Amino acid sequence: MEQADVIVVGGGNAAVCGALGAAEKGAKVILLERAPKEVRGGNSAFTGGAFRVVYDGVEDIKKMVPDLTQQEIDGADFRTYTREQYLDEWLALSQYRGDADLIEMVVERSLPTMLWLREQGVRFVPLFGRQTFKVDGKLIFWGGLTVESSGGGLGLMQALYKKAEATPSISLHYGTRAVGLKELPDGRWEVQCTVDRKPVKIGRA
Repeated sequence: MEQADVIVVGGGNAAVCGALGAAEKGAKVILLERAPKEVRGGNSAFTGGAFRVVYDGVEDIKKMVPDLTQQEIDGADFRTYTREQYLDEWLALSQYRGDADLIEMVVERSLPTMLWLREQGVRFVPLFGRQTFKVDGKLIFWGGLTVESSGGGLGLMQALYKKAEATPSISLHYGTRAVGLKELPDGRWEVQCTVDRKPVKIGRA
């Protein structure tokens, strides 16, 4: 049975990012993805891959999209998306029922998180086709959504899994469904799984 410091159940964006983040901190990680490899990625693979992020003009956009051309810059007004705008829109969307501290943390960390995703191999491109309108020949961004992962949600997941597969301390298990969690006498935890509907024991953490 594999031993690990962290066992991640699921294989979407949050799960793979969690595995990569734990591995960065020196943890040995097991990731369990219920789907087979060819359809991995959870719901994240079916999204458009657009990200809402706090940014202060084109200089921050260039940090996320370093291959942005001067022609693209000259032909668009990227505007800004402030911390206050993001907070207000998220709180309104949740009808003020969300965890305010958690929302504030996500907003504050939005740009650093995007830059971390780039370090993992995710490529971002401007949302010219879906989040702009043209005024006097110039593309104007609206709504706070300015960038998306290249290839949409599927491209996002392909990039993250490529990084995970290249990380020696991450062990990936496809077609593996977690069905139970058992606390052991020594304080560790055992995840009970099925592969092809047959019970297996994958790992302890």
